[in-house]
Amino acid sequence: MNKLKILLVMEKSFFREKLIQELVINEYELILATDVIEATQLTRKNSFESIIAQFSLQGSDAIELILNVKDFKKKTPIIIIDFKKSNMKHEALKAGATSFFDFPVNIKTIIELLNKSLECVAI
Repeated sequence: MNKLKILLVMEKSFFREKLIQELVINEYELILATDVIEATQLTRKNSFESIIAQFSLQGSDAIELILNVKDFKKKTPIIIIDFKKSNMKHEALKAGATSFFDFPVNIKTIIELLNKSLECVAI
């Protein structure tokens, strides 16, 4: 069985490392990016079942990422995690994010949401 490919767009942190561990345990294939430019390039070259991104990224934010991705990958689910509580949930969801979480968020919640969204895509 092929592993489902997830793009994780997040600056290096303890949370990112824990999330990577859980995604690997749940048998997802991970591709890592740390900024919008790199993530956009990766989504143009690869097909991802889902994208998980932190809201504030170096030099930009997840809204730019969402708009870039939705421009050519309209159905890709995008999960946003906001570490700074920027109150941008409405804007991110309006731009096309599937889900938006303020930090701290339980990693198990993200895995469950990811599994459910991918089950819906498979149907």
